[in-house]
Amino acid sequence: MTLDCENLNGVPSILAAYWDVMPKSIRVNCSLTDITFPLTVYGVDRNTLDYRVLNPTIASVNESGEVTLGRVRGVTMILAWKKGDLCDIRYVQVSVECPCDEYLPGGTRIGDGSLPSGSVPAEDCDGAEALTLIVSGFTGACASLNGTYVLVRAAPQVWVDGSGAAQVRRYADHWRVEAGIGTAAFAEDYPAALTCAGDHPTGSGDLVSVGCGQTGHYTIA
Repeated sequence: MTLDCENLNGVPSILAAYWDVMPKSIRVNCSLTDITFPLTVYGVDRNTLDYRVLNPTIASVNESGEVTLGRVRGVTMILAWKKGDLCDIRYVQVSVECPCDEYLPGGTRIGDGSLPSGSVPAEDCDGAEALTLIVSGFTGACASLNGTYVLVRAAPQVWVDGSGAAQVRRYADHWRVEAGIGTAAFAEDYPAALTCAGDHPTGSGDLVSVGCGQTGHYTIA
């Protein structure tokens, strides 16, 4: 029997039927304000999809695929499917990490909720809409980390690339640079020796990947 893999227009059926939502994994640092961004939809009109969040206290998604999260720590999953077709579902993993959750609702807030002594106010090294992170020097299994990442401001002193694979953020009074988030090649520099260039951090350093046993280089501009 001959398998007909083409539709009437000559396009492979498997490609014509392809659709997905990105990123597949979302990982952000918690924030006192909402972090909002749209999911990227491939292969279908975003208006033909329905969404559901398994734990709506951690994140929410509106009918246009716009995600809102950041105020509550935890992990959950976003489900997306074509309207009327619950058998064809796409999944997005969500993780909100709160190293300082005492400053969030429900935490053990100290005093009047002001930042502790020695921390950096959000207006310092903050405000830039985007940063450029250039990673180089990795080989073999870690070579996928190399490249130029455009990081978009997602929260005060937090910049994340569109796929969620790289970020620069303030963490426990120090800067943290991460690449390959959610993969075995994950690499980081913490605490990172960055300096303030007005509305954003800048500098360079080394990224260490324990999974690959390698050290690469990065520059932030």
